[in-house]
Amino acid sequence: MKVDGLISRIIFGPVDSRRYGRSLGVNPLPAGVKLCSFNCPYCECGWTDVPASREARAELFPTAAEITTALRTVLEQAAAEKLPIDTITFAGNGEPTLHPEFPALIDAALAARNELAPSAGLVALSNSTTLHRPEIVAALSKLDRQVMKLDAGTQECFRRIAMPIEPMSLDSIEANIQKLSRVVLQCMFVQGRVDNTGDEEVAAWLERVKRIQPLSVQIYSLDRKAADYRLEPVPRETLERIAERVRQAGLMAEVF
Repeated sequence: MKVDGLISRIIFGPVDSRRYGRSLGVNPLPAGVKLCSFNCPYCECGWTDVPASREARAELFPTAAEITTALRTVLEQAAAEKLPIDTITFAGNGEPTLHPEFPALIDAALAARNELAPSAGLVALSNSTTLHRPEIVAALSKLDRQVMKLDAGTQECFRRIAMPIEPMSLDSIEANIQKLSRVVLQCMFVQGRVDNTGDEEVAAWLERVKRIQPLSVQIYSLDRKAADYRLEPVPRETLERIAERVRQAGLMAEVF
């Protein structure tokens, strides 16, 4: 359930996802505020609460115990009703790895999945900005897939499409993604006020993709209301051309 673009519960769904099938979402972030290290203008959760994100005080977050109890309750109900769940997805109102107990959350989710929904995959959607922390890398490495964001090839485009809360380098993000072993890249392309579909930008982005060597690349565009109304979705044929360039580099690419 969402209110004004923000998820209002710890557990949401399961929903039919374009990429993850019947996906049960886990939102480890506060219900009424978006906390993120980015302020992407295309985000369906709206604009980032910059002061709250910079402080990210522990008391803002639901506790690990609350999240674990909520997840187990929904999984037990789904098991009792024989409702299929393809994926348990850590996502929510911003960047899920900002939760101060994120490693403990992953361990608890793995235990619950193994007991109650053993056929479900466990994934996290992340913008990769916390991968300088060894404990986050270790936690993510336990998942079936680590879905990392990469929307730009140049530092200037990265600055405009991610609008990071604190200054950061796209080079360092690329290097940190390479610490993970089961990476799927999630790549949003947009046009309008920000455009990352030009030939030079796509070429620079593709070079980063080739260095990362992900399991696959998910290419998509706007499907829901964006924070910045001046952005426009990219035509399917443009997305397919970008995907074909990835395939020509010997990597798997899907358009959603």
